[in-house]
Amino acid sequence: MTNLLEPRHHNPQLDPRRPTDRRPAGTNPPTFVWRPQPGQTRWALVVARDEALTDRVVELDRLDRPYHLPTRAFPPGRYYWAWGSAGAWAPTLAFTVATSDPVIEVPATDVLLARIPESHPRLLVRREDLDALRASRTATRAAMWGKLAAAAEKTLAQAHEMPEPPPVADYHTQHAQWERDYLKAMHESRAFVYGAETLALAYLASGDERCGRAAARRLVSVAAWDPAGSTHIERNDEPHMSIMGAGPWVADWVWDLLDATEQERIAWVFAERMRLARIFMDKLGQFGADTFGSHHAREAAFLGVLCIAFHDRVEGARDCFDWLRTVLGGVWPVWSGNDGAWAEGPHYASPYVGIVLDFALALRQATGTDLLARPFWKNYVQWRRWCVPLWGEWIGFGDGHKVATPGSVAGF
Repeated sequence: MTNLLEPRHHNPQLDPRRPTDRRPAGTNPPTFVWRPQPGQTRWALVVARDEALTDRVVELDRLDRPYHLPTRAFPPGRYYWAWGSAGAWAPTLAFTVATSDPVIEVPATDVLLARIPESHPRLLVRREDLDALRASRTATRAAMWGKLAAAAEKTLAQAHEMPEPPPVADYHTQHAQWERDYLKAMHESRAFVYGAETLALAYLASGDERCGRAAARRLVSVAAWDPAGSTHIERNDEPHMSIMGAGPWVADWVWDLLDATEQERIAWVFAERMRLARIFMDKLGQFGADTFGSHHAREAAFLGVLCIAFHDRVEGARDCFDWLRTVLGGVWPVWSGNDGAWAEGPHYASPYVGIVLDFALALRQATGTDLLARPFWKNYVQWRRWCVPLWGEWIGFGDGHKVATPGSVAGF
C-alpha cells in the first residue's frame, strides 16, 4: 500500500484523528475521524483485531465523509485501524476498548427515524402525554408555569407579524452601518421568534389556544421571508439562526393549529434553509475533520432538531440526519473531549453546549438514544464548577468583552 503522509500533532485541529494511537477509545463504539486531504471525495476505513489488518471487524470503501460511527459496540480488547483514499493508505493506528468504556450505541438512521412518533408534538413531549403534562401541578411545575404564563401574557400583547429584515450594509466599505444593521436584525428577530417559542410552550403546557395561535402567526410571518434573501445564512446568520434555532420547536408544538397551506409553506422554508445551510457548511470543509467553527456545531444541532421534528415532511431531512447521526452522535464535541473542558471558555460554553443539549434531549425523548451518557456531560459540569466558582464575580472571553454582563453582546 502507498502511505498517505499524515504528520502527528498535539493540536487536535491539525491532527483530528480518533481514536488516538495507543490510547483508550473512551466510548464504545469509538468514532473514527481523520483529516481529509485536498481533492479527496471518497474514503475507505478498515478496523481489525490485528496490526496487519486482516482480521477485520469494519471494512468500508465508499464513505463520503472522513468519519464513521459504527452502530454496534465492540467487544473489549485491542484494535487497529487505518483510512485510505484512491488506493493510498494512512499509517495504521492502535486503540483499546476497555470494559469500563461507556457503551453508547447510536442505531442506523432508518432505525432512529422509525422510532419517532407519527403525530405532533414530537419534541420533548408526545401527543399521548399532553393531558398528563397539563394536569400535573406539582409545586415545582406550578412555580415554573407561573413564570411561563406571565411571559406568555406579556408576549401576547405584542405584534405577531414582523417584516423581513432589510439587507445589511457592506461589511468592508460601511462597517459601522453594517454593525448597526446586523445587531438590529439579530435582536429583533431573536425576540420575535423566541417569543413565538414562549407562546408555543405555553400552549403545550396549558392548551390555551390564544398562545398557540399567536405562536403560529409568528411562525407564518417569518416563513414569508425569502431563505435566499437578506436572512440567508451567508448574508446574516443571526435571523437565520433565530428561525432554525426556535422555528422547529414552535412548528412541532403548534402544528395542528396550522392549515394545510401554512404547513406546506413552513415545510418548504425549513427544507430550503436546510439545503442552503448544508451548502454553506460543506463549502467551508468537513466539520470535525478539517473545520471546527463553533457556529457549525450550533447549526448542526439546529438541523438535528429539525430532522427529528419533520423528517417525514421536509425534503432532504433523511439524508441530512444520516450525516448528523455521526456528527452529533460521535464527532461532537470538537472544542472539548471526554474531560468536559471547553476551549472557548465557560461563557461561550453556555450557549454552544446548551444548543447541543437541546438536540440530545430531543433525540432521547423521540428515539430512546441517550447521548448524555457520554463522559463529556458529567465532566463538563465539574469543569464549570472549577472555572466559575460560587464566589466568582465575573468571567472573561466573549467577542472582545472582558466581562460578560446582561444585555452585552457577550452576555446574550
